[in-house]
Order: sequence, then structure tokens, then C-alpha cells
Amino acid sequence: MSTDMGTPANWAFKQDVGGRYVGSVLGWGNMWGNFGAGVAINLVPQIREAWDQDNDWHEAFLLRACGSAIAPWAVLLGYCGIVWLFSPKRVSAPQFFSGGGEDGAVPGLWLLVFSAAITWLSHADYPDLSTAVRHSLFQVASIGTSTGFSSTDWTAWHEVSRALLLLLIMTGACVGSTSGGIKLARVAILAKATVSALRRTVSPRRVSLVRMDGAAVPESIVASVIDFALLWTATLILGSLVLTACGMTMIEAVAATGTCLGNIGPGLDRFGPASSFEELHSAGKLCMSALMLLGRLEFYALLVALVPRFWKD
Repeated sequence: MSTDMGTPANWAFKQDVGGRYVGSVLGWGNMWGNFGAGVAINLVPQIREAWDQDNDWHEAFLLRACGSAIAPWAVLLGYCGIVWLFSPKRVSAPQFFSGGGEDGAVPGLWLLVFSAAITWLSHADYPDLSTAVRHSLFQVASIGTSTGFSSTDWTAWHEVSRALLLLLIMTGACVGSTSGGIKLARVAILAKATVSALRRTVSPRRVSLVRMDGAAVPESIVASVIDFALLWTATLILGSLVLTACGMTMIEAVAATGTCLGNIGPGLDRFGPASSFEELHSAGKLCMSALMLLGRLEFYALLVALVPRFWKD
């Protein structure tokens, strides 16, 4: 849990210092993370071989206990990271969600409102308010950043809470990531483009520009964002129909399609965070695999390879 809570702030910092080389910076960090995972896998057997003479795993569990003793401090740092992440006064943290200075405050506050709403709706399911706050913050941060971890089985939460998490599955994550739905920056551009269109309808001679961080967004970029959103929505509908034919209910199919396109992980109801997709028909698993590839490569990189002219040129 502590790792997932601190990851958003970590990624936000890397995006700040990386600039145009953010991909290389994130890749460098992931490389060391994989190195640490490889070391950890081999560490426990080495400890058992060197110290565990009774073959009772006591030494291995002692090592794990030391990690647990450090974990509360990491959790505290993780909560600090959440506060930093949601703060509208800081430019860097909201940039992780929206990729833009002044406009970054809106998605950050939006996610904070989501957390507050889920806490209020689900607090009756837990013995105290602090537990409800911790679980709601964790789930919003995890799903909003496409991490996909779960601290509780939130499929039993209030319907509105589940709807808010489903909305995060569709829209959450930063623009510098290759996972996470449509991305909040695109959602912001779509919303501003809609407002601009309404203004032009009311005043046809009015020049209304879409702006992000005070700079005008070119019409070509606005058009590409609209095209991407339409393609994403059409894929969501088609994928949901296929998964419904494979035995899912409609809400399960929509959630599963969204979580695959966003490369997040858990779905809803029978395929929630406390279960898996094991019982799904093989055709449904193939469909979900294709959806994951489409979402991971953001459609165009994969679809362009299917166009014959691409190979001729």
C-alpha cells in the first residue's frame, strides 16, 4: 500500500525534471525497480540457505518483519504524497494527472472530490471514519493513476461509489503514461472544446479558442483529441458487446472493457478486485487481450499497421 501511495508523487517529480526526456527518466526508474524486484526474488532463498539451519523460515519472516516495521513510515510519506498530489497550489503534482500548470488544479480537485464522495458513501461499511478515508484515498489514487491495486473489495460499496471508480477507469491517468483511458488532459480539452462550440452557437461571429495553461490549442490538436475520444468510445461499445456475448452482464462488460483499454486490472461484480477473469470464456479472454494491446498502444500505433498502404510506403 505504501508503495502505491508514494508512486504518484514519484512519477510527478520525474515528469517535472524529465521535460522532453520524461520517457527516458521513467525508463531509468523502472529499470532500477525491476533490478530491485530481481534481487528480492533471490534474496529470500539466499537468507534461508545461509541462516535458516532449522528450515523453519524464521529468518525469512524476520526479514519481512523488518520491512513491516519500516512500512508505517513509508505509509506516512505516502499520505504526504497524496496531499501533494491533490494540492491545487502546486504545479508539479496536478501535472501528473493533467499535464498542465494552471489547468492541473481542476483534475486534482476533481479527484479529491471523488475521494470525499466515496468516503461519505462508504463510511458505514467500516468501523471508523479513518478506515473509510484510507480505503477511498487509496482506491482513487490507485485507479486514477492506473496502478490497479486494491486495499479492499470495493465491489460491495455504494452504487454511486462504484460509478465514480468506473468513471476514473475511463478517464484517469497522466498524459505521459501509455495507460489510463482517455487521459484527463484530453478530457479537459474535450470539455473546453464543447464550451467553445456552445459559445460559437450563441455568437456565430465570436472567435472562441481552446486554451490550456493560457496557450491556445491548435485546431488540429483539438480535432485529433475528438477523433481519439470517438475511437475510444466506439471500441468501448464494441468490446462491451463482445464480452456480453461471452457471458458477462452489461455492467461487467463495460467495466472489463474499460479496465483493459486503460490497462488497470480490476473490473466490477464477479470480476472485481477480489476475484479474477478465470471463469470467462476463452473468446472473451482473447477479446480482452486485444483491448489491452489497443489501449496500451493508444490505438493508432497498432491500427496503422493494419493499413496496407502503410507497408507500401
